[in-house]
Amino acid sequence: MSTSSYRDIDRVCQALKLQKVKAKKGHIWKGIIGQRSIRIVIHDKAPGRDVPDGTFAAYIKRLGFKDIGEYREFLKKL
Repeated sequence: MSTSSYRDIDRVCQALKLQKVKAKKGHIWKGIIGQRSIRIVIHDKAPGRDVPDGTFAAYIKRLGFKDIGEYREFLKKL
């Protein structure tokens, strides 16, 4: 599975109108999509790095995308 950078995850979270909250060592994206509560943690040193495969798969699922293709299409439109 190919991943995405944390910077791209930030862009998607912002486009989905999630709230960015400062945390001790980074920030947290919080909000509600559909009827699910979303919480995604991004570390300060992460923005230019790729998200590990397992974490990326979990983020895609939490954000409500059915697969990586749908995520990529959404990202392309930003």
